[in-house]
Amino acid sequence: MEFRFALNTATEAQRVTDADLNELEQTYGFTFPSVLREYYLKHNGDEILTSYLVLDDIRYCVVHFPPLNQGIASLKAILERNRKYHDEPEYLIRLADDRGNGVFLWDTRDEHVYFREVDDEDEYTFICAGVERFFEILNSAYWRESDPGYDITEMTRSDKEMANVEFLPLGSIVLLKGGIRKLMIIGRGLNVKKDDDTYFFDYGGILYPDGVTGDEMLYFNADGISKVYFHGYQDDDNDIVLENLNNYLLEHPDVKRADPEKWNA
Repeated sequence: MEFRFALNTATEAQRVTDADLNELEQTYGFTFPSVLREYYLKHNGDEILTSYLVLDDIRYCVVHFPPLNQGIASLKAILERNRKYHDEPEYLIRLADDRGNGVFLWDTRDEHVYFREVDDEDEYTFICAGVERFFEILNSAYWRESDPGYDITEMTRSDKEMANVEFLPLGSIVLLKGGIRKLMIIGRGLNVKKDDDTYFFDYGGILYPDGVTGDEMLYFNADGISKVYFHGYQDDDNDIVLENLNNYLLEHPDVKRADPEKWNA
């Protein structure tokens, strides 16, 4: 990809290699998206032209990418501080800085990009689906300083729709991987408290055909389902609930997901 907003101002000493990127990946347990790896290999330490973008009438700007490993503002230093102080979930990695007091982050689980004001610990704004999309936005936005900015509202709305989880309707009958008993789904998008933490599960279910026996419920996630025997009832009200649920997930990438096997054991 051509990074048209980068100014090629770094010194030779600031350039990095694949080995430098591999070392960071191995130390912190993630893999750079290919386009971000390409950016660091070409432009680590370079200044950039400010990119102005608008989302839902709010103006953002991208002014800086942290260099890989030089100084206290480098990505390496940021990751070290985060591991020590847990300022951010470990799967959210600093991508770029806003002119104000905000940061852009990418999610190692799906590469979605978010914006967060530094002082708002739990408020994330979904920007786009994928780091490559983010760079495409910058290539279209960097020259718009005198304009309101590059409006990404429709693009972001489209990305949200593509990122939506297709939750099964209530009443669906499923079999879990390794299971021998069918379950009926009676809850979706559940925040469940255990000890001092709250965890998120895609579904809550009861044994079928037994139904409710006491107050027990089995918690599980979409990736734990091996077979769907029956799809429950769907209507417009169901669609509204799913839209709200997906919006919640996109606005809260920091939700904690538990291992259902350990939870239900």
